[in-house]
Amino acid sequence: QLGVNIPMIRPDVKSDNRKLKWKFLRMKHRLKSRSDQSIKRIPHMTDPRKLASMQILNLLFLTTWMNRPCMFGFVVLKMVKLTLDDGLSAMASVAFAGFGSLLCYMLQIKEGVRYGKLCLDLLEQFQSRAYMSRCYAFVYGMIFAYTRPWEEILEPLLTGQRVGLQSGDTQFANFDGYLHALFLLDGGKVHIDVVMERLQELTSMEDFHNNFKELGLHCLVEGMRKLHDPNSDLLDHSGILDDKLEARIALPGGGHEETTDPNSDLLDHSGILDDKLEYSIANNKIYCLRLISCVKAFLALIGGDPKRALMEADQLAPWTERKDGIIYDRFGFTVEATACFRLARTTKGSERKNYIRRGKSRVALIKKLAASNPYQCLAISSALDAEILALKKRHSLAYDKYQHAIALADRIGCIYEVGTTNEMLGRHYIDDLKNRTLGKDHLGAAARAYTQYGAHAYATVIHKLIEKLDRESS
Repeated sequence: QLGVNIPMIRPDVKSDNRKLKWKFLRMKHRLKSRSDQSIKRIPHMTDPRKLASMQILNLLFLTTWMNRPCMFGFVVLKMVKLTLDDGLSAMASVAFAGFGSLLCYMLQIKEGVRYGKLCLDLLEQFQSRAYMSRCYAFVYGMIFAYTRPWEEILEPLLTGQRVGLQSGDTQFANFDGYLHALFLLDGGKVHIDVVMERLQELTSMEDFHNNFKELGLHCLVEGMRKLHDPNSDLLDHSGILDDKLEARIALPGGGHEETTDPNSDLLDHSGILDDKLEYSIANNKIYCLRLISCVKAFLALIGGDPKRALMEADQLAPWTERKDGIIYDRFGFTVEATACFRLARTTKGSERKNYIRRGKSRVALIKKLAASNPYQCLAISSALDAEILALKKRHSLAYDKYQHAIALADRIGCIYEVGTTNEMLGRHYIDDLKNRTLGKDHLGAAARAYTQYGAHAYATVIHKLIEKLDRESS
């Protein structure tokens, strides 16, 4: 009725994906000839039908991003096209925030940042608080995250949450809060208690959007509880999934039927991965699945089972395989690479080569991300480079790299990475150089960092390793 059509996209049909890519390239080429100033001088949109179309597309913005990413691209492109063809409105800020995020997702960071800044300029030009919450979520959480230290992102996300609650945009206010909690955690600079309090505050909100409450956040809270408890069993993942989460993912449309075993492994391909789960994957309940997989892989790694960590990381490979990574994959890539290099030290022949090859591929992806955001990626990238050198028995160069990584982590104030880099150097001394004295010194430094961070379960694992080394020495 409004004269705006969005095609129904089937994510498994190549022709539909090509159609989206073709439309995106056309729009990118069209915008290339327009300066930011010329866009800001476009006459205002006055046609009530076009304004109504923009409002409807604006309402679809987060819903399609969370549940139909293949449709999200068409929503964004249609909003940008309406802006260029029919006039400027306050909602154009949302359109360019979405377009910039799509560019960053494809690692076209410089262009993405341009449209993020344009979005903020349009917000100021229209003096519109109504769209500030959604613009801040995408600009700071999806665009500037690729180039800026995350402490510069946290405050704007809180501002977006506050303004969203004041203006009634509760869906995006919750999304701002969700992103703030994730960046707070992944930044590794504050005590886990602070992050857990923030996450529990979000999950306790009655109007918290189901896509966030039931699709991943509870699992993250449970994983952090395990990490915080010094006596927890890091290899027992039964609490990571509850029956509601399992039912929502396994049933078409997010149903709530009870499952027979609330502790079953959601990602076991031989059981639950049937046509219903495939439906959910095709409809892109991927964000939850990726978060679950990452949490379980991390707990398996620090619990001392790197092979299981890789198995957990592999669960989504058929649906999420990419030739490059996005900034949110940094932590998962680190877990995979670390697990690969530990297994390479205990295996031989082709198996060892395969682990090293896989680990190197993940390091290469982290380096791509470090090129645009060294603040968040450079320390761990250097530490993993050191691991590669150690496996090649180039121990002098490896030592320099390890020390450089520790210094970088300390300089940026990332407590967690201070622990990780010290642990890697400690294990290098013990496993590769057979120097237990220096190895225990660095393991002790790692345990102190993990304790300071609040990861008491991780510190307990390191203390037990030191005690084991002491017993063997005596």
